[in-house]
Amino acid sequence: MPGSYEPPANDDKEDKEARAALFSGYADRLRAALDKIRWQEDGGDDGYWRDRDVHFFAVLLLELRFKALVELARVAKDEDPPDELVKAVGQLVDWYPREQELRPRPELPTLAKLWEELCKVVGERRAVLHAADLCRVIWGEVTEQRLACWYKWVQHAKERAQDRLDEPSWRELFSKLLPRMPLRGRRKGR
Repeated sequence: MPGSYEPPANDDKEDKEARAALFSGYADRLRAALDKIRWQEDGGDDGYWRDRDVHFFAVLLLELRFKALVELARVAKDEDPPDELVKAVGQLVDWYPREQELRPRPELPTLAKLWEELCKVVGERRAVLHAADLCRVIWGEVTEQRLACWYKWVQHAKERAQDRLDEPSWRELFSKLLPRMPLRGRRKGR
């Protein structure tokens, strides 16, 4: 059929190298955008933005990794080892050591601990992950209230990130994992 795309039947070395180069370039651009978001001060003394004891940059980092994990798990082959999937996500959404120690809220585990626990879920079963899995890792339980809370935090983190990036950067780097919100309801001046 004209105009349709058929992936190559064989995974030759050149094809794998080309995909690795694209992956690496995207990861580098994503990290640069996260650095731009991260260092725009918002009244905090540490260069990160938070509100009401919620560290929204930590929320953004965790949600990005979670969504990347969901997306890569969706397209992974059954024979792909879970640890390779986890490693790829860690390279795609890279965290600095300081970021690994962030907590979405003071009483919650660090991002490093949350990621470690989420990786165990991936290793235990090769099923599609859902927000409920993430909530179970964060709070140890899944309730409608916990899910609503997480969605609210993610929405707030996305608003702040969107306000700090230009439209082409958002579209290229974040729109697949964190779809853009409509303009209605977005806060201006951030």
